[in-house]
Amino acid sequence: MFNVLTFGELLYDVYNDVSVIGGAPFNYSIQLSRLLNNDDKLKFITSLGNDELANNAMDFIKKENIDSSLIQINNNYNTGKATVFLNEKKSP
Repeated sequence: MFNVLTFGELLYDVYNDVSVIGGAPFNYSIQLSRLLNNDDKLKFITSLGNDELANNAMDFIKKENIDSSLIQINNNYNTGKATVFLNEKKSP
């Protein structure tokens, strides 16, 4: 059995009117969690705002079998967003 601890940003990439959960450390955590066995445990450390994006993120985290017990909900800030601009070929 492995116990894995990852930490870093979780943010939403915003393309036009669509928000997609991401952030390199969180993306890594998702992929690692999918590789682990059922007996293994992955915990992710980050801080999220007390908002709808955070609620959606926590639901997603639960579905990915990631332990969210070390995620801080901060009432003073919003969950992070990164605006992504697309070129004429619809590529970032």
